[in-house]
Amino acid sequence: HHVVVDGVHDFGDVSLAALDLADRILLVTTQEVPAVRSAQRCIEIFRKLGYDRKQVKLVVNRYQRSSPITRQVIEETVGMPVAATVGNDFHAVTRAVNAGTLVAEAAPRSQVATDLEALASLFRPETPGAQPRPRSFLNRIFSRTGAFHGAG
Repeated sequence: HHVVVDGVHDFGDVSLAALDLADRILLVTTQEVPAVRSAQRCIEIFRKLGYDRKQVKLVVNRYQRSSPITRQVIEETVGMPVAATVGNDFHAVTRAVNAGTLVAEAAPRSQVATDLEALASLFRPETPGAQPRPRSFLNRIFSRTGAFHGAG
């Protein structure tokens, strides 16, 4: 029921087509100055393209509470609230990658597993009983493979 487009690093025709079809856009950033500035520019482009602010969610990956670039700094710079954070747990993620399993299986009690579950909740309908919108032709094509991965 979901198509995930990963790796959109530009605003070319394919990227824009995927973004135009999206019900939700997760803008992923990290706690480095260039990444936060890039997220700020993306939000400005989304605004110019007319995307509804409610469909864009800001996510901070590899989040560290001790970073001098805090959640508050990111929110103020980008101009929108952080919807989710995914903790920087190198060991749990590496264990899952090396085992070829999900983080929730390799390290079910880890903070990153908890964070990923919270991130997944962003894909649930926002209102009880909400029906997904009718699928467009491109949506049906992309969903046949289960996922579309952008080049990047």
